[in-house]
Amino acid sequence: MLDAPVTVMRALAAAGGCLCGQDAGTPTPLSQQPVITGQRLEVACPDQDSVKIEISEMDAAARLTLGLKLDLNAASAADLALLPGMRPHWAEVMVERRSREAWRELSELREIPGIGPRTVEKWADYLEVHETAQAP
Repeated sequence: MLDAPVTVMRALAAAGGCLCGQDAGTPTPLSQQPVITGQRLEVACPDQDSVKIEISEMDAAARLTLGLKLDLNAASAADLALLPGMRPHWAEVMVERRSREAWRELSELREIPGIGPRTVEKWADYLEVHETAQAP
């Protein structure tokens, strides 16, 4: 694990450096860009003289595999369906509800018929609620 702040350059160095012909030690605007938890850093060498770096969000399956939580106010119904014990109908209801009103806390999931406190407690290992300015 790297100490904050993690930048593209620091992540590459921790991974053993760049094997392309370019000097990965020379700072560039992209190499100084921060990388945050839940992002995927992809490095490719399309030719011997260049390095292609892309930063993207991890998909839900990768996040869950790494023990990262999904945001109840951002995850799709398909993402939510990956949770243990999640019924497709519940995932759809969760997404539909947040289109009217953002989730403020996980305990609000108990408003959905069939979801009880033990289920919410179990999902707390996989879900979190990020504050949003307004419902999506």
